[in-house]
Amino acid sequence: AGLGVASMASAEPVSNSYSLVGSDTLQDAANAITNGTTLTGSLVRVTSTNKTLGSFDAFGSTAIQTKQGGPFFGRPAGSGAGVTALRASITGAAYSGNKGVPARTITGQVDIARSSSGPGTNANANGLLAYIPFGRDAVGFAYKGGDSSWATLSPAQLKSIYECSTTSVGGVAVN
Repeated sequence: AGLGVASMASAEPVSNSYSLVGSDTLQDAANAITNGTTLTGSLVRVTSTNKTLGSFDAFGSTAIQTKQGGPFFGRPAGSGAGVTALRASITGAAYSGNKGVPARTITGQVDIARSSSGPGTNANANGLLAYIPFGRDAVGFAYKGGDSSWATLSPAQLKSIYECSTTSVGGVAVN
């Protein structure tokens, strides 16, 4: 007779400090900071009182375990799922994450949600969830020729050009 016991495999770190989940648009930068990078030569990694932080990708295995001895729970895939998991970690509400993973209580398992969107309805005056901007988007443009109207395009005009509502500027066709 034989008995086989298998646990869920995890190539991701199990944190002994803060864990980050959520948006895939921010995960590579967060992974480099928390999981370490050798991009500049020697290993650079952020630690907190000699404890490691763990950044968990938005996509990968169905379930993750963020802290030693903590439950495996559905991977939060995206900004909204990251914020929902953080809220469940704070309030003790059950969190399911990915389909097919049973809802679990994940109190204290998520410390930071990577969110590429603003606070929206999650804004809270009592400070339970703080939104800290990580980066900003910007749009620039280049032009050649034309009259001075090209040099003074407003954000509203740029948006109109982007949406194909404006088809010419200063008599020059915009494609």
